[in-house]
Amino acid sequence: MVLGVVVAVLLAMRAAASWDPSMRGWGANSMRFAAPWFGWAPWAVAVLLLVPGVAKRVAPRLAAVGDALARNAVAARLGIALAAAAMVLALPDRIWLMGDFLLRLGCARGQIPVTMVFPQALPLDLALHHHLPVALERAGLMGSNVWERMLGAVEAGALALAAAALARQLGLKGMAAATATGLIAFSGALSMFTGYGKGFVELTLATVAVAVFALRVVREGRGAWPLAVTVTASLMVHRSAVVLLLPLAATALLWWRAHGAAGPGFAGWRSRVPTLAAFALPVVATLAFAPLLVASIRAVDARHLAPDPASPGFAGYPAAIAEAAFSPDHLGQVLNVTFQSAPFALAAPALAMVLAGPLRATRLRRVPRREAAVLGAFVLPALAILLFVHPRQGVFRDTDVFAPSLAALAVAGAALVGEALRGAGPRAWVGVPALACALFATLPSLSLAADVTRGLDRVRAYLDGPPRRPDEERALLWAFVGEREVGLGAPDRAVAAFERAVELAPSPRLLIELALAELDRRNYAGAQRAYARAAERLPGYTEAWLGLADASIGARDWPEAERALSRAAALEPGRREIAMIGRALQVARAREAATGATP
Repeated sequence: MVLGVVVAVLLAMRAAASWDPSMRGWGANSMRFAAPWFGWAPWAVAVLLLVPGVAKRVAPRLAAVGDALARNAVAARLGIALAAAAMVLALPDRIWLMGDFLLRLGCARGQIPVTMVFPQALPLDLALHHHLPVALERAGLMGSNVWERMLGAVEAGALALAAAALARQLGLKGMAAATATGLIAFSGALSMFTGYGKGFVELTLATVAVAVFALRVVREGRGAWPLAVTVTASLMVHRSAVVLLLPLAATALLWWRAHGAAGPGFAGWRSRVPTLAAFALPVVATLAFAPLLVASIRAVDARHLAPDPASPGFAGYPAAIAEAAFSPDHLGQVLNVTFQSAPFALAAPALAMVLAGPLRATRLRRVPRREAAVLGAFVLPALAILLFVHPRQGVFRDTDVFAPSLAALAVAGAALVGEALRGAGPRAWVGVPALACALFATLPSLSLAADVTRGLDRVRAYLDGPPRRPDEERALLWAFVGEREVGLGAPDRAVAAFERAVELAPSPRLLIELALAELDRRNYAGAQRAYARAAERLPGYTEAWLGLADASIGARDWPEAERALSRAAALEPGRREIAMIGRALQVARAREAATGATP
């Protein structure tokens, strides 16, 4: 009954947020921007499935799929893996909003040096998302973005297989198995597998896989090596994988209490050595990577925990960290990103309270304490990351930072939903609308990432508000809109976006991007003004003076071109571009003197 109410409330919240003209509920309002066949139509189907008579017609087929997954049937596993892969292939990310999508793509295409932009990247991350796609593109086999989409489809299928394995480890069958599997396999985590090229993609998959292997170890006393290898590989992908050491430690402790301490004698110890060695492997890897991990955390992550010490009212790090974590604005952003990617995690406390009494009253121990402890070891660091991490580009854009944590919460939510349905008997049909609610929430989000026009409309709505977001976040988002408009061949819209960004944060980088956009539409006077402001703000920036000289030639402002060239030559006398622009200036002046023609 409670699960049915949860589904109805989630669907109602999604409709209410989509009718709200503000962007307070951006994590739930995707139907407002999505095409009707990706938004309101699937939502209506989910609402229809809340009708018992309708859901009961679908329930037997879904329960049969769950039973096949519980038996580990090949056809069922292949079917759900192909379904997840097909979704991400059919709806690839074309807006490139998430996290460092544009930067990673630029690095893979050779436009930006990866060592300059991502010096903290770990070996496996670079191998999968830089070295290999660069080699494939140079060999003419496929573009880097095509590689990321193919890799993402394979990993989405692997996520579905891991979700099915998790349901089996929890002992779920029928409707409970099908629903729990679907809540993970078709959650918002799929957005990570639509072409994004960063280690958070693999870390999202690894989080679910580690949960599967950890449950197997505490239930059966075996499978420690797959767990250890997955955690170790994750540490080579991204530094935030250190949070997986907590569930690893909890699993090791629970294994020792349930299996490791039993059996006397040397033979008993010898049988435990492989498992103990497995648990030691990630610890050794952590120690080996410790210098790089610590350096990356200090350089990149420390500033994401609290405001800048130079900001007004800074009262020391402990107070600032707590204030930033529990501020109403940040809590609202956390609720939005959770609703977008793992909505049933929001219902987990209510389901846990309702299930606690019946499970204690029975002696079936369907959810043993050691399994609950393992899942809790995933949830605690996930909540800590959601609360205490404040990415520079904002939660709305940097959802990749939270994807592994949201996957952990999705696992916990799916386990509780599966447990509720396990004992539901004839009322297990509630799993049908629950699964539809999750699937049809993911579909409009994927469609918005695949539709550049509608996706950019959503970004502009977020920027315009209400509520008004911090100026730095808005400046970076307007710059993103400008970059995408340049790529789409819309220089007028690009200039308008860059002008909004410069109003909020007139940094030299944004001013130069504005100047380049002005040059795209041959507005040399506008480019000249933008370059001049960049040079004024950062007088030692040679690129600004070179750009000013070039734009001044286009504007036929010879004195300003000469002055800019002189400043550039004083900063870097040997730059080849100075001579090139100097020759262009001479040619333009000579042409004007001879014919009066515009250069």
